[in-house]
Amino acid sequence: MRLIITSDTHGNTGVLEKLTGFLKADDFLVHLGDFTRDFEKIQPQLDDRGIRNANVNGNCDYHGPGPYKKIVLSGKSIGLVHGHLQGVNSTLVTLDLFAQEKELDVILFGHTHISKIEYGSTGILMMNPGSMSEPRLGKASFGVIVIEDGILKPRIVTVDDMERYFEYQTEDTGDTEN
Repeated sequence: MRLIITSDTHGNTGVLEKLTGFLKADDFLVHLGDFTRDFEKIQPQLDDRGIRNANVNGNCDYHGPGPYKKIVLSGKSIGLVHGHLQGVNSTLVTLDLFAQEKELDVILFGHTHISKIEYGSTGILMMNPGSMSEPRLGKASFGVIVIEDGILKPRIVTVDDMERYFEYQTEDTGDTEN
């Protein structure tokens, strides 16, 4: 199972459209807000191809699905938030406590435009994919989590390396062949 995580596209639907071209029917794509309307533009393509998907609102979104969603993939409970309501600009402690309260294995968040993979105080994976269009540190990016035999394998992929990443995926594990 491969989970693709996007956030903070801020009007750049072109990069989302490019990304969806690489996805397979067994992938799951999430968008963590800012701008949900970008995601809504590509959602019919995802649905037509049988690619499961979910999204949440960010602080720049005024309509849509709401600020929190829980999905379960390969037995793992995964929370989706934008992060502004959990104060992720200053600390991840509130996010960690939120994830514990919701009994999650993973909490995905955006808002800061800075990619990050960390683990909370009880081992919860906390991941920010960065921004696909307006990164604050580093390059434009998205996240990938491969779930294999109950093990979470998180990774940040830059938009510049998108084609290379998907080109070198093996069918079974999602790991690169390099």
